[in-house]
Amino acid sequence: ATGNIKSFGLKGTASGDTIVAFGSSVAKVQATYDWTNALTPQSHVDVDASASQLITRGFNFDSLHTKLTYTKPRGTAEVTVIQNATDIYSLNADYLLDKARNELELNKMQLRFDSTVWASTRPSLIHWGSAGIDIDKLELKNQGVGRIFVDGLLPKNGEATLEVAVDNFAIQDLISLAQSDVDARGLVSFDLKAKGTAANPLFNGAFGTP
Repeated sequence: ATGNIKSFGLKGTASGDTIVAFGSSVAKVQATYDWTNALTPQSHVDVDASASQLITRGFNFDSLHTKLTYTKPRGTAEVTVIQNATDIYSLNADYLLDKARNELELNKMQLRFDSTVWASTRPSLIHWGSAGIDIDKLELKNQGVGRIFVDGLLPKNGEATLEVAVDNFAIQDLISLAQSDVDARGLVSFDLKAKGTAANPLFNGAFGTP
């Protein structure tokens, strides 16, 4: 630690092994942190952390790596989740924390299932807070004709305008994402539109396979 009671800094490392808490467990955790100008308007935090052999809510992950920065009220996040040797999920985002309306700008998002890669086609915005959840044109495509698209508002009050469309998503990839041992293959597509509110959403649409 450096500085005085009005402005100080903290820099260091932290680690742990075989941690069990709140129904989850992790074999190993390592982190470095750097907090400068603490307790001042210029306060800035950098965190670089990794964890291995995670088990949470029945899901198993090989490892997790994240880099976070925060200078009130904005920050950045880079997250990579390795489920196993072939399934890897990652995102790069900017965020804003606000009591009324938080914001997450997804600069890049990628879902890798073996040789199939779903990648975001453009940056997209997600807002959540007192008004509800608002997603602005989140779209991912794979190397073929697959597409995931989410856009619209799921409010706490008033009518929803949320649309969720998925085209040609491999069933085996869904099974891998859910970490199920069900043996099934093929492609699935659906188009859902939401009505109602975030507390009581109603969905209607179409579902099918080629």
